[in-house]
Amino acid sequence: MKSFSVGILSAILATLGNVAWAAAPLVPATSTTNNSSKIEVSVRDEKNVLPGAGIWMEDQNGKLLEKGTTSENGTFVSQVGLEGITGGIQITAAASGHSVVSLLQITGNKVEFILPQNFNDQFAILSGSMKGLQESDDESEATLGMVSKAFSATELANLEISSLISPMKDTLDILGPRKVPSNLVIPDQTFPIFFVPVKVNKPIYRFPAPTGSVSRYFGASGLVDVQATVNALRNDQPWEIINLLQFKKVGMTAPITAPRNANEILNLDVTTNVVIKDTMPMQSGEVRDGIEGNAAKRRLALSLWEPEADLFIPTDIKLVDGSFKGLVAIDKSTAKMVEVLATEEGDRFRSEWHLASIAKLPNVTLQASIDYQGADKPITLTGSADAKLSVIRLEEIQKTSIGGKRYEEKWVVVAPKTGAIRLPTQALHDLKDSVAKVSNVSADMMEMGTLGFSASDSEEALGGNRIQIVEKVRKALKTAE
Repeated sequence: MKSFSVGILSAILATLGNVAWAAAPLVPATSTTNNSSKIEVSVRDEKNVLPGAGIWMEDQNGKLLEKGTTSENGTFVSQVGLEGITGGIQITAAASGHSVVSLLQITGNKVEFILPQNFNDQFAILSGSMKGLQESDDESEATLGMVSKAFSATELANLEISSLISPMKDTLDILGPRKVPSNLVIPDQTFPIFFVPVKVNKPIYRFPAPTGSVSRYFGASGLVDVQATVNALRNDQPWEIINLLQFKKVGMTAPITAPRNANEILNLDVTTNVVIKDTMPMQSGEVRDGIEGNAAKRRLALSLWEPEADLFIPTDIKLVDGSFKGLVAIDKSTAKMVEVLATEEGDRFRSEWHLASIAKLPNVTLQASIDYQGADKPITLTGSADAKLSVIRLEEIQKTSIGGKRYEEKWVVVAPKTGAIRLPTQALHDLKDSVAKVSNVSADMMEMGTLGFSASDSEEALGGNRIQIVEKVRKALKTAE
C-alpha cells in the first residue's frame, strides 16, 4: 500500500475556497443591425423565450421613450427608431424570477437579452465510482481522483470554483473525523501517522447538481508526492501543493440530466480514459503591483481540453512562480491555455487566454476599480484603456443549502465604456425593489482579441472578435440598499 496524507485534501480545499463567482451569461445583452427601421427586442433566458417581460426604452438623459411588454414569442417591436435620438438609446428588460438587465448604449436595431434566472437552491446528488484511476508503483506517490462539472466559457471566465470543488463534505475516520470535499475519490491506500499505519478508502464521490439541469461531467485522476506535500503543509505553504499535483488522465460523460427532486441520488460512474501526455514548456513573467497595491495575490496557469465548442475540462493547473516550467496537456496542438491572476481575498481577478505555444507569459497587473454609492447615483468604473466592454452587477450574497455561497445578480448593466455609469432612470423608478437587498457590486472589464471565447450567440455583436481578457473587481457594501 502507498503512503498518503489526508491533509493534502484539506489544504487543496482551503487554497481554492468555496465561494462561487456568478455563472450567468457573461454578456447578457447585445445589439446588432438588421434591415428594420424599428428597434426589435427579444428576451429569453438560457432555456426559454420570456413572454410578458417588461421593456423600458430611454434616452441617455433618462427620458422615457417607450414602455411595453414582450409578446408570446418573447419579442417587442418598438415604434422608436435609432434615427433622431441624440446620444443614443438605453433599454432595460425585466421578468419575474430573473435578474433585471440594462443595455446602456445600443449600436443596432436588433437587441437581444438573455436574462439570468434567479437561483433555485435545490440540488440533486450525482454519486458513483471512478474507473481507470491512474496508479503508480512508486510508494512515495499517492493516487487521487475527482469528479466535477465541465466548465462553460462563462464559468471559466468567472472562476466558478463550485463547478470544480464540491462545497459538500464527506467524513473520513483518520484518528478522528476529517472533512474532505465530497467529489474526491481516494482509492484504498495506507499511510503512517505517528508510525501507526492507517487505512484510507473513499471509493465513492458525491457531487451536487441543480435539479433538472443538463450538464456534462468529467473525471480526472493523477498522482501527488506525499513527502513533498507534507513538507509544504508543515511550512504553511498550501499553495505549493498545486505544483505537486500530476494530472495523468481525464474522461467526460455524455450530457446528464439531474433528477428533478431535491436530494434525489443519480448513480453515475465516471471513467478516466484519455491520457494527458504532452508537455507545454514556458516561462513566467512578472506580476506587478497595480490598483490593489501590495495585497497578496496568486498567479495560476491552466491547460484546457475543449472536447466540444466552448466546453472546457482542465488537464493541468500550476502556480506561476520561480519554479514554474510549463503545463501538460492531452494534445498541445489543440490545447487551450488560460492564466489567472487573483488576490487571495478574491475581490480582484484577471484571466487571459494565450496560445498554448507561448514561450513566456507576459508581465501582468490588476487595474480595475469600482466605486458605488447607491443605485440612484453614478457608478464609477476605471481600468485598462484597452477594455471595450464592461458588465456591472448589483448582487446579493446568499448561502446555499449545500454549504457554499453564491452571488445572485439583482441588476446587470452592459456598458461599452468605463467612467461614470448610471442605471436607467425610469426603469430604476419602477423596479427599485430589485435592488433593495444589494450586498455587493462587481464589474467585468473585457478586452477583445482573436483568442478566448464568444460570450454572445452572435459574434457580430462583439465586433466579430472574441473575449480574450476579463478583469473582475468585486466590492462588498457596508450597508444594503
